[in-house]
Amino acid sequence: MNANDLNTNELNINDLNANDSNINGLNTDNKRHAAGTDEEKLCLLQTLEATDADTGFMHEGFHADDPSKFTRPWFAWANSLFSELVTGLIRSGKL
Repeated sequence: MNANDLNTNELNINDLNANDSNINGLNTDNKRHAAGTDEEKLCLLQTLEATDADTGFMHEGFHADDPSKFTRPWFAWANSLFSELVTGLIRSGKL
């Protein structure tokens, strides 16, 4: 197991302030689960790209202050959804 392969249970999200929806620029407002407008999707894309720990893959979970601490080296389901987001933005002419 490499240092980046953390078990989900090892990441203590209870340390995050539930009232703070912006930690180090990462929007942690979990009330929204889907981006609606193309502008929101582009913002989401930027966030996802900024938190991939320079791996080029999405992760199941990561530390909000240090995205290099993540739970899996790759996560096929999340990678597929990321691809759908990018494909949709290309089709809409936004990328």
